[in-house]
Amino acid sequence: MNAHRKTVVCLLIGLLLGLAAAGGAGSAGAPPVPADPGAARPREVAELAATLARLPATDPIQGSLELQLSRQSMEEHWTDQSRATVEVEDGPQGIRVGMPRSLSRQTLQELRAQTLDPSKHMPTYNSLQALTLNEVAGDLDCAAALAQDLALAHTAEVQAAATYLGKPARLLQLTLPPRLSAEARKHVRNAESHLSIWIGADGLPLGAEKLEHTRGRFLVLFFESLRKQTWTFARKGNRLYATRHEVSDSASGMGQDFRNSTVAILTLR
Repeated sequence: MNAHRKTVVCLLIGLLLGLAAAGGAGSAGAPPVPADPGAARPREVAELAATLARLPATDPIQGSLELQLSRQSMEEHWTDQSRATVEVEDGPQGIRVGMPRSLSRQTLQELRAQTLDPSKHMPTYNSLQALTLNEVAGDLDCAAALAQDLALAHTAEVQAAATYLGKPARLLQLTLPPRLSAEARKHVRNAESHLSIWIGADGLPLGAEKLEHTRGRFLVLFFESLRKQTWTFARKGNRLYATRHEVSDSASGMGQDFRNSTVAILTLR
């Protein structure tokens, strides 16, 4: 691939993955349209909303967060895998993220080596780049984001007899309005967002899956991206948190196909 084409592809892929993440917390642009309050909704929606309201996430929590990052280019036939572990805490002083000294030294060594040789991989640095405060906050308090999605959902359906990791559950399936930034809306022609929530016998969410599919055009290039997120939940006091949060992104355009995945595993102390 020549240098000019590679630069264009890199810009395109950056846009694709940015669009896939555009609906996250703090994104710019107009807010999504709330659901019609007059529309009929399954009782499970109201019951789950009431359950989530009882989980304000004020009880302290702390643990180790392991990040596993995988990136793959199908066209250029390369795969990059990395991992790192940090300490996280949410309490009266707010959210804190601690990095062991050995991890910070390894990151600096990788940066220096890459400066001397641009072909050098930086697995530890790349893992930490995937760590954001929004992601940490969301995984330590999952009830708030779920409650927002429930309020915004346009349609809702319930599958009464379902299972989640071998446990009996009710499956609540929601259609959500796409949350796109002002920049993303200039290029996106079609966007869909769906959320599935498995609810246990005690009314608490056991897990969730969100699918966001985007198609559009950037300049003369057509693109498509798919983001899949899965969460496995647990409860500690008045807090619903994610023991595992996996994000898989795939993007295609200009004959290129890229895939990224990030897995965050939280172990409490």
